[in-house]
Amino acid sequence: MRRGNNLKTRLLSALDLFTLKLWSLFKTILEFALRLLSIVLLFLFRAFLALAASNKSVSRFNKALKKEFKTFSGAFDLVSALNGFILMLKRFDAKMRSSPYARRILFLFAVIALVLYVHPPSFWRSWTFYQKGTASYYGKGFYLNRTASGELFLPFSGMTAAHKTLPIGTTVMIKNLNNGRRAVARINDRGPYVQDRCIDLSVPLAKKLGMKEKGLAPVEIYVAN
Repeated sequence: MRRGNNLKTRLLSALDLFTLKLWSLFKTILEFALRLLSIVLLFLFRAFLALAASNKSVSRFNKALKKEFKTFSGAFDLVSALNGFILMLKRFDAKMRSSPYARRILFLFAVIALVLYVHPPSFWRSWTFYQKGTASYYGKGFYLNRTASGELFLPFSGMTAAHKTLPIGTTVMIKNLNNGRRAVARINDRGPYVQDRCIDLSVPLAKKLGMKEKGLAPVEIYVAN
Protein backbone atom coordinates (compact mmCIF):
# COMPACT_ATOMS: atom_id res chain seq x y z
CA MET A 1 0.00 0.00 0.00
CA ARG A 2 2.84 2.34 0.86
CA ARG A 3 4.50 1.64 -2.47
CA GLY A 4 1.31 2.58 -4.25
CA ASN A 5 1.02 5.80 -2.28
CA ASN A 6 4.68 6.66 -2.91
CA LEU A 7 4.29 6.00 -6.62
CA LYS A 8 1.16 8.18 -6.74
CA THR A 9 2.98 10.96 -4.88
CA ARG A 10 5.96 10.80 -7.22
CA LEU A 11 3.74 10.85 -10.30
CA LEU A 12 1.80 13.86 -9.00
CA SER A 13 5.04 15.67 -8.14
CA ALA A 14 6.45 15.00 -11.60
CA LEU A 15 3.17 16.15 -13.18
CA ASP A 16 3.18 19.34 -11.10
CA LEU A 17 6.79 20.09 -12.02
CA PHE A 18 6.16 19.46 -15.74
CA THR A 19 3.00 21.62 -15.73
CA LEU A 20 4.78 24.43 -13.87
CA LYS A 21 7.67 24.50 -16.37
CA LEU A 22 5.23 24.40 -19.28
CA TRP A 23 3.22 27.24 -17.76
CA SER A 24 6.37 29.30 -17.10
CA LEU A 25 7.40 28.97 -20.74
CA PHE A 26 3.91 29.88 -22.00
CA LYS A 27 3.65 32.83 -19.58
CA THR A 28 7.07 34.20 -20.59
CA ILE A 29 6.24 34.03 -24.31
CA LEU A 30 2.78 35.55 -23.83
CA GLU A 31 4.03 38.39 -21.61
CA PHE A 32 6.83 39.22 -24.07
CA ALA A 33 4.34 39.26 -26.97
CA LEU A 34 1.94 41.55 -25.07
CA ARG A 35 4.69 44.00 -24.06
CA LEU A 36 6.01 44.08 -27.61
CA LEU A 37 2.52 44.71 -28.95
CA SER A 38 2.05 47.59 -26.47
CA ILE A 39 5.34 49.20 -27.55
CA VAL A 40 4.48 48.86 -31.25
CA LEU A 41 1.00 50.34 -30.74
CA LEU A 42 2.37 53.32 -28.81
CA PHE A 43 5.03 53.89 -31.47
CA LEU A 44 2.42 53.80 -34.24
CA PHE A 45 0.13 56.10 -32.30
CA ARG A 46 2.90 58.66 -31.71
CA ALA A 47 3.81 58.47 -35.40
CA PHE A 48 0.18 59.09 -36.33
CA LEU A 49 0.00 62.17 -34.09
CA ALA A 50 3.27 63.50 -35.55
CA LEU A 51 1.88 63.01 -39.06
CA ALA A 52 -1.33 64.81 -38.12
CA ALA A 53 0.66 67.70 -36.61
CA SER A 54 2.67 68.16 -39.80
CA ASN A 55 -0.42 68.25 -41.98
CA LYS A 56 -2.11 71.68 -41.94
CA SER A 57 -5.24 70.39 -43.64
CA VAL A 58 -6.07 68.33 -40.56
CA SER A 59 -5.28 70.97 -37.91
CA ARG A 60 -8.77 70.78 -36.39
CA PHE A 61 -8.52 67.01 -36.19
CA ASN A 62 -5.03 67.37 -34.73
CA LYS A 63 -6.29 69.70 -31.94
CA ALA A 64 -9.03 67.22 -31.08
CA LEU A 65 -6.50 64.44 -30.91
CA LYS A 66 -4.14 66.44 -28.67
CA LYS A 67 -7.00 67.31 -26.34
CA GLU A 68 -8.17 63.72 -26.17
CA PHE A 69 -4.76 62.13 -25.83
CA LYS A 70 -2.66 64.48 -23.66
CA THR A 71 -1.02 61.49 -21.97
CA PHE A 72 -0.46 58.09 -23.46
CA SER A 73 -0.67 56.07 -20.25
CA GLY A 74 -4.32 55.09 -19.86
CA ALA A 75 -5.54 57.29 -22.73
CA PHE A 76 -4.94 54.66 -25.35
CA ASP A 77 -7.56 52.08 -24.37
CA LEU A 78 -6.03 49.13 -26.15
CA VAL A 79 -2.61 49.61 -24.57
CA SER A 80 -4.26 50.01 -21.16
CA ALA A 81 -6.16 46.78 -21.74
CA LEU A 82 -2.93 44.99 -22.66
CA ASN A 83 -1.20 46.28 -19.53
CA GLY A 84 -4.18 45.17 -17.47
CA PHE A 85 -3.98 41.72 -19.02
CA ILE A 86 -0.28 41.53 -18.12
CA LEU A 87 -1.12 42.31 -14.47
CA MET A 88 -3.84 39.67 -14.50
CA LEU A 89 -1.34 37.22 -15.97
CA LYS A 90 1.05 37.89 -13.06
CA ARG A 91 -1.71 37.25 -10.51
CA PHE A 92 -2.60 34.01 -12.25
CA ASP A 93 1.07 33.08 -12.28
CA ALA A 94 1.25 33.50 -8.49
CA LYS A 95 -1.80 31.27 -8.14
CA MET A 96 -0.26 28.64 -10.40
CA ARG A 97 2.94 28.56 -8.35
CA SER A 98 1.17 28.33 -4.99
CA SER A 99 -1.62 25.85 -5.79
CA PRO A 100 -0.99 22.28 -7.05
CA TYR A 101 -4.72 21.96 -7.83
CA ALA A 102 -4.54 24.93 -10.20
CA ARG A 103 -1.60 23.26 -11.97
CA ARG A 104 -3.51 19.99 -12.34
CA ILE A 105 -6.56 21.79 -13.75
CA LEU A 106 -4.29 23.59 -16.23
CA PHE A 107 -2.73 20.26 -17.23
CA LEU A 108 -6.21 18.81 -17.80
CA PHE A 109 -7.18 21.76 -20.03
CA ALA A 110 -3.88 21.39 -21.94
CA VAL A 111 -4.62 17.71 -22.61
CA ILE A 112 -8.16 18.54 -23.78
CA ALA A 113 -6.82 21.28 -26.09
CA LEU A 114 -4.24 18.89 -27.53
CA VAL A 115 -6.90 16.24 -28.20
CA LEU A 116 -9.14 18.81 -29.90
CA TYR A 117 -6.21 20.01 -32.01
CA VAL A 118 -5.20 16.51 -33.12
CA HIS A 119 -8.77 15.28 -33.57
CA PRO A 120 -11.04 18.34 -34.03
CA PRO A 121 -14.84 18.08 -33.70
CA SER A 122 -15.21 18.20 -37.50
CA PHE A 123 -13.85 14.62 -37.60
CA TRP A 124 -16.26 13.29 -34.97
CA ARG A 125 -19.08 12.55 -37.42
CA SER A 126 -19.29 9.23 -39.26
CA TRP A 127 -17.82 8.96 -42.74
CA THR A 128 -18.41 6.65 -45.73
CA PHE A 129 -15.64 5.83 -48.18
CA TYR A 130 -16.41 7.31 -51.61
CA GLN A 131 -13.35 7.32 -53.87
CA LYS A 132 -9.63 6.77 -54.15
CA GLY A 133 -7.47 8.67 -56.63
CA THR A 134 -5.03 11.52 -57.22
CA ALA A 135 -5.59 15.00 -55.83
CA SER A 136 -4.18 18.23 -57.21
CA TYR A 137 -4.67 21.86 -56.18
CA TYR A 138 -5.51 25.03 -58.05
CA GLY A 139 -4.34 28.49 -57.10
CA LYS A 140 -3.20 31.79 -58.63
CA GLY A 141 -4.53 31.25 -62.16
CA PHE A 142 -8.06 30.74 -60.84
CA TYR A 143 -8.27 33.58 -58.30
CA LEU A 144 -11.33 35.86 -58.64
CA ASN A 145 -13.10 33.34 -60.88
CA ARG A 146 -16.61 32.21 -59.98
CA THR A 147 -16.93 28.67 -58.69
CA ALA A 148 -19.84 26.41 -59.61
CA SER A 149 -21.54 27.48 -56.36
CA GLY A 150 -21.34 31.14 -57.40
CA GLU A 151 -18.64 32.05 -54.87
CA LEU A 152 -15.51 33.99 -55.75
CA PHE A 153 -12.38 31.84 -55.59
CA LEU A 154 -9.94 33.79 -53.39
CA PRO A 155 -6.49 33.05 -51.86
CA PHE A 156 -8.17 32.73 -48.46
CA SER A 157 -11.16 30.72 -49.67
CA GLY A 158 -10.56 28.16 -46.95
CA MET A 159 -11.15 24.43 -47.00
CA THR A 160 -12.90 24.06 -50.35
CA ALA A 161 -12.50 21.64 -53.25
CA ALA A 162 -13.71 20.86 -56.77
CA HIS A 163 -15.17 17.48 -57.75
CA LYS A 164 -16.79 16.26 -60.96
CA THR A 165 -19.82 14.45 -59.55
CA LEU A 166 -20.32 15.14 -55.82
CA PRO A 167 -23.19 17.58 -55.15
CA ILE A 168 -22.22 21.19 -54.48
CA GLY A 169 -22.12 21.77 -50.74
CA THR A 170 -21.16 18.20 -49.85
CA THR A 171 -18.84 17.88 -46.85
CA VAL A 172 -15.97 15.49 -47.47
CA MET A 173 -12.95 14.25 -45.56
CA ILE A 174 -9.77 13.87 -47.61
CA LYS A 175 -6.92 11.66 -46.46
CA ASN A 176 -3.42 12.02 -47.93
CA LEU A 177 -2.14 8.44 -48.30
CA ASN A 178 1.50 9.62 -48.41
CA ASN A 179 1.57 11.06 -44.90
CA GLY A 180 -1.75 10.13 -43.28
CA ARG A 181 -2.90 13.76 -42.89
CA ARG A 182 -6.61 14.42 -43.05
CA ALA A 183 -8.74 17.49 -43.63
CA VAL A 184 -12.44 18.28 -43.92
CA ALA A 185 -13.55 20.31 -46.93
CA ARG A 186 -16.65 21.55 -48.71
CA ILE A 187 -17.29 20.90 -52.40
CA ASN A 188 -18.03 24.24 -54.09
CA ASP A 189 -16.75 23.79 -57.65
CA ARG A 190 -16.48 21.36 -60.58
CA GLY A 191 -13.28 19.70 -61.77
CA PRO A 192 -10.55 18.69 -62.16
CA TYR A 193 -10.60 18.34 -65.93
CA VAL A 194 -7.26 16.55 -66.14
CA GLN A 195 -7.19 12.82 -66.68
CA ASP A 196 -6.44 10.57 -63.67
CA ARG A 197 -7.22 13.29 -61.10
CA CYS A 198 -10.26 12.96 -58.88
CA ILE A 199 -10.32 16.20 -56.86
CA ASP A 200 -8.89 19.74 -56.97
CA LEU A 201 -8.08 21.39 -53.66
CA SER A 202 -7.78 25.02 -52.57
CA VAL A 203 -4.29 26.17 -51.52
CA PRO A 204 -5.08 26.21 -47.74
CA LEU A 205 -6.44 22.68 -48.05
CA ALA A 206 -3.36 21.49 -49.97
CA LYS A 207 -1.12 22.99 -47.27
CA LYS A 208 -3.04 21.27 -44.50
CA LEU A 209 -2.70 17.92 -46.28
CA GLY A 210 1.03 18.51 -46.81
CA MET A 211 0.96 18.23 -50.60
CA LYS A 212 1.47 21.80 -51.81
CA GLU A 213 5.16 21.36 -52.66
CA LYS A 214 4.68 18.20 -54.73
CA GLY A 215 1.40 19.37 -56.25
CA LEU A 216 -0.11 15.87 -56.47
CA ALA A 217 -0.90 13.21 -53.90
CA PRO A 218 -2.81 9.93 -53.70
CA VAL A 219 -5.90 10.44 -51.56
CA GLU A 220 -9.02 8.78 -50.25
CA ILE A 221 -12.27 10.71 -50.20
CA TYR A 222 -14.93 10.10 -47.57
CA VAL A 223 -18.43 11.59 -47.54
CA ALA A 224 -20.15 12.70 -44.34
CA ASN A 225 -23.17 10.61 -43.39
